[in-house]
Amino acid sequence: MRLAIFKSLLILNILDPDSVDGTNSHTTMIDGLGVAGWGVGGIEAEAAMLGQVF
Repeated sequence: MRLAIFKSLLILNILDPDSVDGTNSHTTMIDGLGVAGWGVGGIEAEAAMLGQVF
């Protein structure tokens, strides 16, 4: 089930497995695993997910 959802999100260009955007203050710790991570606020994350320009 998870693999099917993962593939569906990749096909729809919703999922980008090489980066992380999160609203938690510890999000940037993902950099230690070699994945680019940015910590953003909740409003900014919502706007980005909806394709809004700042």
